[in-house]
Formats: sequence, structure tokens, C-alpha cells
Amino acid sequence: MRSKVWLAAVVVLVVLGMAASWGHVSAAPAPPKVVVNHETRQCAEIFGGDECMDCNPPEGWEVLGFSPPAACPADYTLVEIEPICTHFKVEFCCTVGHSGVHGDCRDMVVNKVARRCAFVEDVENCRLPARWNAKPADVEERDWECPYDLDRWTDDVACVEEEEDSDTDSGFPGGLVCGSGLVLLMGLGAVAALTRFIRG
Repeated sequence: MRSKVWLAAVVVLVVLGMAASWGHVSAAPAPPKVVVNHETRQCAEIFGGDECMDCNPPEGWEVLGFSPPAACPADYTLVEIEPICTHFKVEFCCTVGHSGVHGDCRDMVVNKVARRCAFVEDVENCRLPARWNAKPADVEERDWECPYDLDRWTDDVACVEEEEDSDTDSGFPGGLVCGSGLVLLMGLGAVAALTRFIRG
């Protein structure tokens, strides 16, 4: 009986451990990329990227593949180069707790009341709906992440269109209003002058 209890406890612990690992968002890095420049007969290894970023060599370089199995040619000089990396604008890479490289989260917005996160097309030129906020100026880009779970993302956020001017909504152009006032003043002046003429 006691052995069955111990077995059940072990099973429960294993299940909890697996659930914890599933709940943790992770990104496995790729092996380094082997790149060559045939014109200069040079070879280098660059970061292969992960699920949140991809890296490639500058112009004039060719990717031979991931190492291993790719390797530098024996007669090429081994050098170091600066790769060109692209961060991915995806929910996974902008959710707190993920491992690996930080994603492109500049257009991410957060609603703390609804506990939701979302992407907009261009946050700098977007008038956000009420309660949605973009990255504060004092927060670094690498620290701007969705503070909630991955399932708290939504794509139901649209920029608010600018409201039309009030004088346009009234149906009377501003020039027409000003012109009408001027005509009224001129008419009152003419009446006053005519009255003085008659009394005189």
C-alpha cells in the first residue's frame, strides 16, 4: 500500500514538472553559421540566430551552412565579421519569461486594465484606443515585453481615426461665417449713418 502511495506521489511530481516546463516560454539558439568571402578568401562564424532573430553576413559573403557539418575551407583565413541581424515581430519573442534574443517589440502596446497585449502597424503614427499604452520613453527596448502569459495577446486593436474639425462638422466654412459678420457690421453702419442724416 505504501509503495503505491509513493508511486502516485512520484507521478504527480513528474506531471507538475512537465507542466512547469511547458509553461516556460523558451527559444533554442541555432548553431553558428559558417560564412565565406570567396573574393578575399576569408571565412568566419556568425551567430546562427534563434526563434526570435535571424543573422546573415554582409554583402559579398556566402553562407555555407550551420557548423557542424559546415566548416571553413582549409586555405581560407579565419576572421571575425559583424553580422546583420533581424529581430522578429512576433508575440512569442515579446512575452516576458522567454529565453533567447529579444524580439522586435517597438510596436507592442499594453492594456493593463484588460491585461492584454497587442501589436499595431506603426505605433509612432498611431492614435491608440483608450487604456492602451505604448512603450514609455524611460523604458529600454530590450525591457519592453508583455508582462502576461502568451495567451493574453489579441489582434483586435485598431488605431483611432482623427476627428474632423468642428467648423467642418457644422457645415459652414469659416470664411462664410466671417464674411457674414462683416456684411452685418457694414449694414448696421449704413443704418446709423442714414438715421443721423434724417435727424440732421
